[in-house]
Amino acid sequence: RYTERLIRYARAVIKNDELARDIVQGVMVALVRNRKQLNEVRDFEAYLFSVVRRDLWRALKQERKEAAILVPLDRASVT
Repeated sequence: RYTERLIRYARAVIKNDELARDIVQGVMVALVRNRKQLNEVRDFEAYLFSVVRRDLWRALKQERKEAAILVPLDRASVT
């Protein structure tokens, strides 16, 4: 019910179809694993989008870290 909307949202934020799908799939798997805790959630749709947004920011942060590490290595190999 929510998967395609979540993927579109993730794709709009990160502009990477594969990563957007991976993040949403990870969220869905985590939901199944932690389904007992979902009874406490009042607005399920808002909860889903919040979890996807959190994971998107984590992925973007990780990509920036990796890019920062790779840039000096590339420059060092040129000299």
